[in-house]
Amino acid sequence: MPPTIPVTLTYNTTTSQLTFDNAVIPVVEVNTTIEVTISNAILAQQPTTMILPGILDQAHPQLSFTPSDDRKKVTITVNTLPTHFLRPWVLALNVNLNTDSSAVVMDSPSLFVVTNVAIVPGQPTAFTSNVLYDRSSGIFNIDSAFELASLSIVVLPIAPLSLTFNLGDSAIFDQQPLSFDGGAPPWIEDPEIPAPNQVTLSIPAPPQDIISVPGFASFRFRINVTSGDKTILVTSPDPILVNATIGDGTGT
Repeated sequence: MPPTIPVTLTYNTTTSQLTFDNAVIPVVEVNTTIEVTISNAILAQQPTTMILPGILDQAHPQLSFTPSDDRKKVTITVNTLPTHFLRPWVLALNVNLNTDSSAVVMDSPSLFVVTNVAIVPGQPTAFTSNVLYDRSSGIFNIDSAFELASLSIVVLPIAPLSLTFNLGDSAIFDQQPLSFDGGAPPWIEDPEIPAPNQVTLSIPAPPQDIISVPGFASFRFRINVTSGDKTILVTSPDPILVNATIGDGTGT
């Protein structure tokens, strides 16, 4: 039987913030349910906002939502697993802070539903992905699952974490294989290049504060493509986001 995962969303009346006790939900089975209990608030009339994907499939929704009658709980059913670890389902709950009369609605921090996450306490979580670069079109793909363009990819704040990217035969990684927007944060180790077409990124421990800088980072791939007797440096178009929260529970 698919598991039921309990989660609590609490509104702190002193700090005026919403926080999850667990914002990263590893899911490996269809029909897994996530039961969210809301403390010091209730669900708004429009209970959820989808962030990724922006719109659910109307015929076959990836997630289903069933609020309780008192709107202090919501059951989220996973109908379809995310296609890739780097493309989780991301949503926010909309809650009413005024349970007595007029609505005062605030969005929660993001809740991430992730596929195929195996977390062993004290052991690094390691993932390997294939980066495919099409020389004719200039398009980057990740594991042939999605194009790395006009989208953001969220790497969740699970640590220790090791991400290895294997590049196909069409190019090799540059000696500076990753370009960090605004510079690499101190909580990410220098990338390793075990082979010309391989790069490993390690996060030994989670940032102490994932909301404030430098708790958030983004990077792009830098590869060298040979054309005749020339070598051309190519940078992937849109960044991969590391430890992105997409909302901090303050309603801003």
